[in-house]
Amino acid sequence: MSWASAAARALLIVAYFAVASVWLPSAVLRVGAVTRAGETLQGLLGSGVWLAAMAAGMWMLRTAQRKGRI
Repeated sequence: MSWASAAARALLIVAYFAVASVWLPSAVLRVGAVTRAGETLQGLLGSGVWLAAMAAGMWMLRTAQRKGRI
């Protein structure tokens, strides 16, 4: 694997985790129905979205590693 390919893959991984851990939970918390929910429910929804996105990212990393892509 060339340096350019490795750098592109690393940038893609960092971008996914930045979006999954910062932007996505924040976007969910700005949805109309969620903003009207109680503070506890908002916290649970934000944490749940974050956890699901992180688990999906870890699963994708493991799958890519098993297939020899990273």
